[in-house]
Amino acid sequence: MKLAEKIFEGHHRECFAISGKNLIVKKLKPGPKILWIKTDWFYRRNVNREEYDLYRSLPDSLMKYFPSFVELKDDMLIMERITDFDGRFSKTVLEYGRVANEFFWKDVETIVEILKDENLWLFDIFHYGNNMVVKKVSEEVFRPVIIDFKRMGWSSYPLQINLLFESECRKKFHRRLKKFIKKFKG
Repeated sequence: MKLAEKIFEGHHRECFAISGKNLIVKKLKPGPKILWIKTDWFYRRNVNREEYDLYRSLPDSLMKYFPSFVELKDDMLIMERITDFDGRFSKTVLEYGRVANEFFWKDVETIVEILKDENLWLFDIFHYGNNMVVKKVSEEVFRPVIIDFKRMGWSSYPLQINLLFESECRKKFHRRLKKFIKKFKG
C-alpha cells in the first residue's frame, strides 16, 4: 500500500490517501503520550480499533450514512474515500460551508432519529463539521456521509463524570447538533 498526500491530521492520527485507489488510511501518530491531553491519562488509546469496533456494531439502518468499506489492518484503519457523482472527492462539511440542500438535511434528521432510537450518542459526528462529508449524488441530491465516529459516551471524555449518565450524553450530543445546524444549514 503506497500512501499519497496527507488529507488530514487530528490529535491521535493522520489520514492519507492511498495511491491509485479510492481509499484512505488513518494511521496512529507515533510515540507515547506522557501528559494528559484531552482524553488521555498516561496511556495511548487505539482509536482506530475503537472506531472499527464501533463501525461493526452500528445498526443496519445507519450504514448508508457511513463509508461502504471499512477495514482494520495492522492498527491502520482503511476506508472508502467518498466521491461525488462527477468523480471529485467529497468535501467535509467544514470545507463545503453552508449546505443549502433539503436532501442533506432530511438525512441528518434521519441520522439523529436513528441515533436517538438506539441511544447511540456519537459526540464527534456533528463536531466542527470535519467528521462528515457532503456527498453529491447528483446536481440536486446531496447526502451526509460520516467519516469519523470514534467518540461515544463517557470513555471518550473520562474527566466529564457527568457523561456517566445517559441524559448528560444526550445533552452533549444535542448541543453539538444545534451548533452544527446553526453554523452549516444554508
